[in-house]
Amino acid sequence: MIANALSSLLPTILALQEAAPAGPAGPADGAAAPSGMNPIFLVLMMVGIFYFVVFMPERKARKRQQELLASLSKGDKVMTTSGLLGTIVQVLDDVVVLQVDEGVRLKFTRAAVQTKLDAPEGEKDGKGDAKARSKDEAVTEKAS
Repeated sequence: MIANALSSLLPTILALQEAAPAGPAGPADGAAAPSGMNPIFLVLMMVGIFYFVVFMPERKARKRQQELLASLSKGDKVMTTSGLLGTIVQVLDDVVVLQVDEGVRLKFTRAAVQTKLDAPEGEKDGKGDAKARSKDEAVTEKAS
């Protein structure tokens, strides 16, 4: 998506560069007149835009993920990259042990943890949303 936007922007910039007036009078010997914008400047500008649009957000996301993995502790509810939900029961050097159900514990690398799940604001104090509770109860009834 971003690459498409940048690739569609380049022809526009080049067209503007070509349409720029050559100056008061062209050279007498038939050589091309300078157009006012150096093509190297345009390339550097495109690289700068590409850096700010693509690389900076990626670096921020990678840093945020590393902070998340470093902050994992026993009792955290997490979701793995495969979508498995569980509670951390043990944290080793590069391995976390998740309890996904009573008596079911699975080992994953820290890198396999995608997000840390937090309880919604209302459920922290025991006053969970009635709509959410009714959905949970409906799912529980269907599962039984």
